[in-house]
Amino acid sequence: MMDAFVDENIPEDIKADVHLCRGSIYTGILETASKVGADLIIIGSHRPTMGNFLLGPNASRVVRHAESSVLVVRG
Repeated sequence: MMDAFVDENIPEDIKADVHLCRGSIYTGILETASKVGADLIIIGSHRPTMGNFLLGPNASRVVRHAESSVLVVRG
């Protein structure tokens, strides 16, 4: 499904790779991004609640600890 999403939504002249991992969400994202030398991490975030007002807990951790740029997409 992720490959189909990339094929339908990412222009062919932009290099995009899909990586799936198991375990803690933010740890998996950070470890995979570091391992592959990611230039950009794109992560979705749900509508915040009072407990996590600015971002969801996983998106917030990725933003704080990532070595590369992070694009947060609301929706």
